[in-house]
Amino acid sequence: MPIGHPNVKNAYVMHEGRFFAHPWHMVLVVETDLPTNPRHPKFNQHALNDLMNAVQSYMVEHYRQQVEGFRLVPTNDPI
Repeated sequence: MPIGHPNVKNAYVMHEGRFFAHPWHMVLVVETDLPTNPRHPKFNQHALNDLMNAVQSYMVEHYRQQVEGFRLVPTNDPI
């Protein structure tokens, strides 16, 4: 089931590990068209907060025990 937010463009679970750390962590990666850099001219803190709340709600409903966190990846905010 997709995340119910208009700014989510793609989402997937990624296994993330650290050197010599066990077990690996599972992270939900969310690609968005919102700028996440506060210095970007189109940055909108309210829209970003709405997105994060939607992602957190999705995680509680679908990945309560398996996924430990999420990562937002902006698709339209080049460095």
